[in-house]
Amino acid sequence: MAIARVADTSWLYALFDADDAHHETAAAEVRTPLITLVPTAILNETLDLVKYRAGKDAARKALESLESFPHFDLWFQIDARDAVRVWAEHRHLSFHDAHAVALARKTGFPLQTFDRRQAAAV
Repeated sequence: MAIARVADTSWLYALFDADDAHHETAAAEVRTPLITLVPTAILNETLDLVKYRAGKDAARKALESLESFPHFDLWFQIDARDAVRVWAEHRHLSFHDAHAVALARKTGFPLQTFDRRQAAAV
């Protein structure tokens, strides 16, 4: 059984947006007692997406709300070479997505995503 999971932008964004189609699923999943590793590239992409869709104040509130979610840990230790390899292998992934896949592969923890192509890359 896994002790942690890796957050992807689609999953993290769903936590922040109550109108997102996956919000209820993500909200239920975040209540499980797993540590959630958030690659900084994924946090950056998610906050940019929130800012683009709802404004800078919403992005700031989203960042602040991470403190209310249990077991979150920002993850800075991604070897860029691993992300580059994933990105090269999977042309449909963004470089941000490649970071999450690389971390999931490295740790063996499941990737929390609603993106089927990204899940398949793990």
